[in-house]
Amino acid sequence: MKTPDLYIPGPAWSIRIVSLKTNCALFSRPYSGLDIWHPEPDFWHHPSYYVRDDQYWYMIPGKGKFEGYYYIKNWVTHKVIYSRGDQRPYVGTDENNEDHGDHYFKLEPGTGVYNGCFRLRNYASDTCLISRDTEPEVYNCRASDAPADEQYFKFDLYALLDLPPPSSGSSTSIGPWAPSPNISKMINLNGLLKMLAGFALSQVPHVGGLLSGIIGLYWPDENESLTWAQIEAGVRSIVRDMLDEEKVKELRKEVEVLKDLIKRYDAGSFGTQQKAEKFNYILDHFTTIKRNFLDNETPWHTLQYFIPMATLHLTFLRHQLFLWDEIYPEDAGADKEVHQKDLEDAIKEYTAAAEKIFEKCIAWRMEQTIFKTPWIKTEWVVNDPPQFRFVHDYERDIVRIAKWNVGTHLSYPPNETYRDTAHEDPNDKWQLPWEHEDIDRRPKLGFTQDDMVERYYHDLRDSADAIYRQQIKDLLAPSLQWPQFINDNKGQYTPVPRDVICTTTETLGSGITTGMTHFNDREFAEKHGPISQIAIWGWDRVEGFEIWYGGVGSGHRGGYSGEKKMLQVGEGESVVCVSGRISEFQQDNSMVPGGADDRYCEYLHSIRFFVSQEKSISCGGDGGAGEPKMPDNFRLGQPYNGPTKDPATPRVMYVYGWASDEHIEGFGASLVKTESV
Repeated sequence: MKTPDLYIPGPAWSIRIVSLKTNCALFSRPYSGLDIWHPEPDFWHHPSYYVRDDQYWYMIPGKGKFEGYYYIKNWVTHKVIYSRGDQRPYVGTDENNEDHGDHYFKLEPGTGVYNGCFRLRNYASDTCLISRDTEPEVYNCRASDAPADEQYFKFDLYALLDLPPPSSGSSTSIGPWAPSPNISKMINLNGLLKMLAGFALSQVPHVGGLLSGIIGLYWPDENESLTWAQIEAGVRSIVRDMLDEEKVKELRKEVEVLKDLIKRYDAGSFGTQQKAEKFNYILDHFTTIKRNFLDNETPWHTLQYFIPMATLHLTFLRHQLFLWDEIYPEDAGADKEVHQKDLEDAIKEYTAAAEKIFEKCIAWRMEQTIFKTPWIKTEWVVNDPPQFRFVHDYERDIVRIAKWNVGTHLSYPPNETYRDTAHEDPNDKWQLPWEHEDIDRRPKLGFTQDDMVERYYHDLRDSADAIYRQQIKDLLAPSLQWPQFINDNKGQYTPVPRDVICTTTETLGSGITTGMTHFNDREFAEKHGPISQIAIWGWDRVEGFEIWYGGVGSGHRGGYSGEKKMLQVGEGESVVCVSGRISEFQQDNSMVPGGADDRYCEYLHSIRFFVSQEKSISCGGDGGAGEPKMPDNFRLGQPYNGPTKDPATPRVMYVYGWASDEHIEGFGASLVKTESV
């Protein structure tokens, strides 16, 4: 089998390395002992939707005996990854030493389901790095171990940075765009399902070839069960709690029966009675399966079979419409209008079912897997037990906790904002230190524990909404092709464009203020169109902004103090990059109701929006009316990609986050690109 080509960035480019198994990016942090800003471990992984500087690595080619291997060096710490088998710790980062074999890795390209991925195989120890969600999460294994998801990684080409290392030469081309691993593990399934219909529609030389093309893709001569296993595993990874296992089991049997029938039908000769009889039986079989999907109004119960079975059924109805005379030569020309209506009606019914599946899946994901509990008392504490509220995202195994210690000298109800009666103005909300002793920059923050819960809850929903919405759209993408089944295109297929989210973040920043408001512009952007204008206000930090979509303002967020700047996005232009800095401060919670521990909060210090490297807008970062003085520590997209009309270029679709009356307290963004189905 030919090993697939693997694009490896040149040594002048830094890139993120993302695990196929966990969707986490490897990072290296400066080790500072008890320093709270950089806690142990100094080499680990972090969810890839949160982009940080310490996740960027240079792939430096080895020389001499290390030719063909790479020295993987972190942009922030300048340390290199090692993997060894005879000394603890087995994996980590170390100081530069180009003579150590345990610092060099071969990138072994994956094949089959791992196409586009690679293993990091060490020169000296013959071990491979792994990233998983069980302890120890970042580790190594023997290179001889059976291939597994945890051994494979991908480059995140959407977050490739042109930041040269101190000793690097000139930059080189970043190569073609490739699927980003930071949305979901559904990317292989998405590509597979789109290929099944799209390839067959566009490549076959005649109408009848559509069926043969789809049969060959669904049931290839080799590893014919692999396709269905991929579909099954991919769907279960995102909708496992919505499936009806009994119905799934029944349909699995139906698929096996259909496989043999369809293959025998396709191998038969037109004009024979046997082929006509098999065709009748197959259509009757699909009518029964269709009833299982549509008549009970729960097509999501067997979702892994919906797209394949609907596509096959429509293919046979298309066969009936355009090849009737060849299947039934004695009835040539009969009932063509009826057959056309059968196909048109089926397309409408299956398309409506796909829309219903989408809405149902989104409702399930947002309402049933992300939720907040009421206040819960600790039963084992007799006197004044502490109370807790939990915010859960069961799909991502994330839990956020708010705690209220009853019985302290601060025994205020958890939903009451504390007002300091012992210091200064009793009507002024408690003031938190913002950055050391810079009194002028301290925001007047007061918040309740319930405010904290709301912050956690909506932050989880924002990122889950973007990611999960795209996963379901990917799963249902072939339904966009179904309307073309009605055309006798004979190999002429018109690709259907669609926007796909290629990069998104959890909300950056973690400050909490009573009265702050949550915003999410997704629905606004879908209704009005792409970003057309941006206004931002800032001085030492980001005070506020307003974004227009398709010429319609989404409303002002935050405050109006500081310098106002405007950016017009012209026709044919897009916002191709947003970057900035998230800075930290210690939020002293010693006076918060319930005696909460101090929180190390993050805030939006600076922000930049790019149409191109020459056309941008920025504020904050201690820059006053000028450019930010503080360097960026997050970036989504690439400024050097614009302005461009290339639909494959990622562009900012919408933003979300939190705003108080004075500042932007949290910020996130989703980028899309256009692809053809």
